[in-house]
Amino acid sequence: MGEFYGVEAPQEVDVQPPEVVSTKGCGSRLPSRVEKALKLKSKPLRQCKKCQEWGHHDSRNCDKFKEKEKLLSRRNSDV
Repeated sequence: MGEFYGVEAPQEVDVQPPEVVSTKGCGSRLPSRVEKALKLKSKPLRQCKKCQEWGHHDSRNCDKFKEKEKLLSRRNSDV
């Protein structure tokens, strides 16, 4: 066989063990828009104490007041 390829077989063969492979499942799937909407609909509503609206936010993450805070922080950084 060495004559056919023109290469001689090595005297000693070094073989390394393969790297560890995870073969259990492929991870998590991404939920669809419908699934996201159903999950959000099943959550209870909260009343925001800043804007007094019922929804899926509270005073810590109220969108109306976040916009005002962003404008104020931009003005303060420009000074």
